[in-house]
Amino acid sequence: MVARGVVSHDTAPMKMLHHLRRFVLAVLTRVGDGHFGLIAAGVAFYALFAVFPGLAAVVAIWSLMADPAVIGGYLSMAERFLPHEAAVLVHDQVTGLLTAPRSTLGWATFLSLAIALYSARAGVSALVQGLDVVHRARPRGWIAGYAVDFVLTMALIGALIVALATVVIMPIMLAYLPLGAFEGRLTRVLPWAVMFLFVLTCLSLLYRFGPNVPGGFRSPWISVGVMFAALAWAGVSMGFSLYLANFNSYNRIYGSIGAVVILMMWLYFSVWAVLVGGAINAELHDRANLLRQMGRGRRQRPPQM
Repeated sequence: MVARGVVSHDTAPMKMLHHLRRFVLAVLTRVGDGHFGLIAAGVAFYALFAVFPGLAAVVAIWSLMADPAVIGGYLSMAERFLPHEAAVLVHDQVTGLLTAPRSTLGWATFLSLAIALYSARAGVSALVQGLDVVHRARPRGWIAGYAVDFVLTMALIGALIVALATVVIMPIMLAYLPLGAFEGRLTRVLPWAVMFLFVLTCLSLLYRFGPNVPGGFRSPWISVGVMFAALAWAGVSMGFSLYLANFNSYNRIYGSIGAVVILMMWLYFSVWAVLVGGAINAELHDRANLLRQMGRGRRQRPPQM
């Protein structure tokens, strides 16, 4: 028994553990109510549906302005962040596009771009719907929702282009600086740092402008949910790659489409990380609102005589 006026050293840690436990349970409740499995599967499908038409459109448009072989440099950087089998699949598709006749690429441009944009927007729309669910917010109307989804899609594509361009251009710029042996280390670390910043940017855009939260709430650019989702995505990517390197049975089970299944599974797990990060942000937002309302109630309570 603790004497009155004496603060127990166990009280503060136990309270923190109690609040943390309640917070985790609340986030898990949001995850359970959000049907994340269905949403992640839908986003993975649309993303996979957008990848190859998108690659065809990029190669076609680039070939009209410059040497399409330059795309190989961007591709080699992007492949570092994919499971090996998925990277080989994407590499083979791009190689086939680069060796195709220019006329074929030209005719395919409009259709490929339209399919890629439609699929990418549909995937972003599914993500936004999932974020609306975890925030317990009412979805936007059809016109406003379509506009927001399209703008978000274009912003995410722009962020990806900037990230890949930075990864390719920065080593060239570093070569002109007297960095000595440090240049090699910086060049090895740079792609991972840039890609991590790209992931943070995409998550911040999604969490800030995606959900239709009442009261005009905007998630902070850097939040607990953003950091959790980014680290979870990195962990999922590394863990999935290690699993495939040691216990890969996809090719034995699925045969020639094993690489496609691997790419879809990687997308599926990545979307899960994004949605759980959104659930964390939503729970933090609701708890902050509750604390503000309690504080406002105390200030408005009349003094007792």
